[in-house]
Amino acid sequence: MNAIRRELEDAVLTHEAIEVHLSYLRPAVEALSQKLDDANKDRAAADAALAEKIDQANRDRAAGDALLADKIDLANKDRAAGDAMLAEKIAAGDALLAEKIDRSTERAEQTSKRLIEQISKLQGSVDGIKWFITSVALILSGFAIAHELGWI
Repeated sequence: MNAIRRELEDAVLTHEAIEVHLSYLRPAVEALSQKLDDANKDRAAADAALAEKIDQANRDRAAGDALLADKIDLANKDRAAGDAMLAEKIAAGDALLAEKIDRSTERAEQTSKRLIEQISKLQGSVDGIKWFITSVALILSGFAIAHELGWI
């Protein structure tokens, strides 16, 4: 039992030994504390730099959005102007086409009236020829009958 007790006693450090060990550890702990403070300062600086980069990227994006919005507005204005110009051309083309259709319709009506007049004249001539042929036939028939009867 004494041997076991002796091992336990040897494992216990004296106050002076602890002070010696602490004297070695203190500078390391202080250096570690300084390193942590420096790391925190570096991290804070990096966070600030990153925040500035993010803010700059947001400003750049906002400027790009504004530029794109301006381009879209300009494109819409150009499209509207093009639509108006096209509408004017279509209206002018419609007016010109309507005028041509009206002239063609008028010419067709005039031609139709002339043809109707000519056909009426021809029909009158044909009717006159029918009366003439009928009259000649009757006169000839009358001469033939008079001849048969000996009157001529």
